[in-house]
Amino acid sequence: MKRNMIFCTAAALSAAAFMLSSCAFGHSGGEETGETAPPAETEVTLSNAETPFSSYMTQVTDGTDNYLMTVKAENGLLSVSLEDKEYRASTLDIVPPEGFSAVIPASGTSAHDVCKIVTNDVDKRIVVPDIIQFFFTDGNDRTVSRFYSIKDGRFGAVEIYDTADSGSEPVKAEYLDRSAIYHSEPDKFITSIVVDEGVGIVSDISGMVKIHTMKFDPEKMQLTGGYENISENNPLYFGYAYWGLANNAASYFTETLLNIESKDKYVRMKSESAPDGIYYYFYTDDARFGSCEDMREYLRSLFTDDIANRLFTNAPQRYRDIKDRLCTLAQVSDRDRSLGMLTFSSYEVSGNGSIMTFSTRQEKYDEDGVFKGYTDGGKFQIIKIADWAYDVNDNTYYDEERWIVSSYRYPYS
Repeated sequence: MKRNMIFCTAAALSAAAFMLSSCAFGHSGGEETGETAPPAETEVTLSNAETPFSSYMTQVTDGTDNYLMTVKAENGLLSVSLEDKEYRASTLDIVPPEGFSAVIPASGTSAHDVCKIVTNDVDKRIVVPDIIQFFFTDGNDRTVSRFYSIKDGRFGAVEIYDTADSGSEPVKAEYLDRSAIYHSEPDKFITSIVVDEGVGIVSDISGMVKIHTMKFDPEKMQLTGGYENISENNPLYFGYAYWGLANNAASYFTETLLNIESKDKYVRMKSESAPDGIYYYFYTDDARFGSCEDMREYLRSLFTDDIANRLFTNAPQRYRDIKDRLCTLAQVSDRDRSLGMLTFSSYEVSGNGSIMTFSTRQEKYDEDGVFKGYTDGGKFQIIKIADWAYDVNDNTYYDEERWIVSSYRYPYS
């Protein structure tokens, strides 16, 4: 079972952190606290909200100078005009991939959705031009992306080189078959965190999580895809891997139901706390979990005992054993739709390499899905603990170290 733990946010298409002596992006600070506003030059003006979409104007940067970018729509096609401070302009047509058409907002109200501007707000001391992402649809449920940027004062297409798996070399691609990208480093973006749960118990994380990233080379105007090495020697993505696992596990106690054997197979149980006095427990159908203890063991393989107990006890989807079967309530918690993707802003490795603490920030959106800045996402921490293992082949016990999550908040609650 594989689950992609990168989600589309409310702004993404209406569908879907550093070592004291070795800090990511070359700085030891960067912790986000409270509310932060987006870059001051993000939005200039929108089309008239009462009319169909015709154009969208905003400011973009090449990392040094600002430009006025105007996106226009005519007869289902998009074009971009870029104007510098000397009023010199260049224009480029946004050509859809074969079999696709541009995603164009229905009206001026959502004009900001015509493209996504990916700005280096991770470390502004590193000069990285904005990347402008346009979306294309095949008319069904498939959405793909193409990217553009600024070089030598001109607006141009960014070539994409991607790889199908971790063992192959990147090859040129016509588009990126994904819609969401998130900054992990000034010139690198995470496109997906895919969790392969296997039997459930967390063991070899490098075999359980795949993180796909795209690295931007502004000189070559290229985005190159690849898969990150998931190991302690790569702390940033080691942390993201555990964060993906934690989200995956926590989702079973917040938003995601285990597979249910049948909607017609349930147990009615009287309870004063139930809305109508009756709880309906459904038999689950998941090879990993046959009992509540199986689920607790799963959580304890990833979290400290206090977090595991809190997740299990406070879950809106109450699990319980009935007639030697694991059963669940078909009940989920409300999700805060104003919160988007959570990313790491800085990290610190301490305790002789046994503690990794990640500061996080989380996207905030208004009721119209417009990005309004970041809010403090709290601390995410993993620690290395000493454990023991038993080898049945030679009947011996031996010490074993493993990582568990010691500080965590489900990011959409």
